[in-house]
Amino acid sequence: MVGVEGLASKRRRMREEAKEEGFLNDEGLRRILSSAMLYLLPPPQMLPSDWAEENINIPSGNAIAGPIRFRNAPHCREILDLAANPDVRKITLMWGAQTAKTTILNCLNGYYVGHDPQPQIVMFPSQSDLKKWRAQKLEKIFEASPTLTNLIAKPRGTVGKNNDVMITYAGGEMLFAWAGSPKTMRGISAPIIMCDEVDGYARTEEGHPVSLLTQRAATYGDDVLVVITSTPTIRRESFVEQSFLDGNRMYRHIPCPSCRTLHRLEWDNIHWRTTVDDETGEIIDEPETGYHECPHCQHRMTDSEKIVAARLGEWVETRPFKGHASAHISELYSTFRTWQQIIESYLEKKAQGDLQTFYNVSLAETYEEVGEQASYEALIERKELYGNLDTGRVWDVPMGGVVLTMGVDVQADRLELEVVAWGDGYESWSVRYIVINGDPDLEESDENSPWRVLNEVREREYRHESGAFIKVSSTCIDSSDKPDRVYTYVKGKAGRRVHAIKGVSGWGKPLSGAPSSKIRGKKSRRPVPLYPLCVDELKLLTVRSLNVQDAGVGYSHFPDRPEYDDYYFKMLTAEKLITRYVKGFPVRAWVKADGARNEAFDCRGYARAALYLRTPDPKWATFSRYLTGDGVASWDDDEPRHERPAKQAKATASGDQSPPMPENPKAGKRKKFSIKRRR
Repeated sequence: MVGVEGLASKRRRMREEAKEEGFLNDEGLRRILSSAMLYLLPPPQMLPSDWAEENINIPSGNAIAGPIRFRNAPHCREILDLAANPDVRKITLMWGAQTAKTTILNCLNGYYVGHDPQPQIVMFPSQSDLKKWRAQKLEKIFEASPTLTNLIAKPRGTVGKNNDVMITYAGGEMLFAWAGSPKTMRGISAPIIMCDEVDGYARTEEGHPVSLLTQRAATYGDDVLVVITSTPTIRRESFVEQSFLDGNRMYRHIPCPSCRTLHRLEWDNIHWRTTVDDETGEIIDEPETGYHECPHCQHRMTDSEKIVAARLGEWVETRPFKGHASAHISELYSTFRTWQQIIESYLEKKAQGDLQTFYNVSLAETYEEVGEQASYEALIERKELYGNLDTGRVWDVPMGGVVLTMGVDVQADRLELEVVAWGDGYESWSVRYIVINGDPDLEESDENSPWRVLNEVREREYRHESGAFIKVSSTCIDSSDKPDRVYTYVKGKAGRRVHAIKGVSGWGKPLSGAPSSKIRGKKSRRPVPLYPLCVDELKLLTVRSLNVQDAGVGYSHFPDRPEYDDYYFKMLTAEKLITRYVKGFPVRAWVKADGARNEAFDCRGYARAALYLRTPDPKWATFSRYLTGDGVASWDDDEPRHERPAKQAKATASGDQSPPMPENPKAGKRKKFSIKRRR
């Protein structure tokens, strides 16, 4: 036990050591306090764009990796800095592709983590969109930026949270939500709200997701900042368009390299040379000659001049600012896209009958919808002979068609189906439209069952112009009317790509989602994959394809066969896209005239879905090589044939009215050909 004298001696010794170290003099005290104050003082004032250039790194794998530099996207700097303006309560960006709108969000995410920590909410249209953004954008940027990596919680760490719901950091958390799930929006609020691709948000019974989050943030008062970004969609229906119009409507202006006058880059001023083929009279576009013409002096701006001018541009507001900053910019301003590339994109979308995508995505403009519908009078004039009158040869599938699919619609007393050949750029050739009369409730084993005839139609071989015989490679059968019977038929046929489908409504979704093995919400004892189809988008693709006027990309061909009559084409064009107003909100919907039949329209959409399920991104050249490569025969000069007749059945296929072909005496010796290469 230490005595009193020992304690006093110890204190004297500690005071002497402290004095030697400088802790008990004025200079040492100042040094200690100065060091402590570094942790107590707020960070220096920095604009978000300056902070991003010092702290954000673009990960490898991008066009330009390394520290972010806004000279490559000069229009972003002023928009980013709006977030630091206390007078700004809302920012709306109606921006096109290749304009770095997602980069804006990522930089703001980092700014509110590393410089001005605050709680924030990030919302996307769907869970898959959110996961894709986190994996490909946010997480990679955070990993490439040490400032941010050291601040956020680690996945599966012991401090904080980093999961599918949130990422925590000192001073706040980043919460994730998607518009397709109202429960992800319940019970959450934050002063910083960022909503990407808002035109893909589905309105809920409670209201629009952006409005719901904004209302829940009201408790933060003047500290709230809402950032909305999206490419627009349909005029007067687009959420981002309406939000843009509510703001101060800023447009980007750049100087002309010749007269120095500030002006907008607009599609009407984009020009390129066209020539006329002397033999065919066809107009030939030359996008490589593209340029932008100055509206003041008619100077032809080149790609290199655009890059320089873009860095000298400025934002010009067209309405007074009242707390809501809104900005519009198109792909024309992108320093990463040439005039030629943009013109080629326009020509491609025009050929496909899909100009809406070009207007929405490239030009960031809404599309004026005028009730999309195909004309049956125009389509019936397209009927053509699949064959050659000079040689007398007739075939089922012209040379351009390289893969066959089938769409089947189930009715109470029959099956209706269409076999469609598809080629480069989704050019299509209808091969057969068949009505199989019979009760779909009959078992497949019943000799009168229409399902037996469907088997035979699926297995039928069709003569290709190359000389090969090809079969249907993918089939979609609608299960809406007779679900149990369709499930029974489809079971065990997945290897032959026979799919049960069910239509779901909605816009902006993939043509098909992940299959479900549940029936009426319950796990089936005999699970069958059931594929949900976005029928609204399928129908829109079908109508736009039917409206393509020139043979080639997206064009629809029809054979000169008896079943392709007025009645067929009226079914094919039975539905029209209109806009209705429900509870004050515009809603697009497909309608048909009273009493009109639309089975042909449905079958064409199902056939397109069958192609999507077979391969979402078709490699047309690969399909074509299978039909023209080694091991595929050419025509027999003395015995042209266009069909192998299917076996007869008591159930009738009333739509297939072509006369039976004579039996080929050499049929037993003739080699069978398929779309597979000889090994």
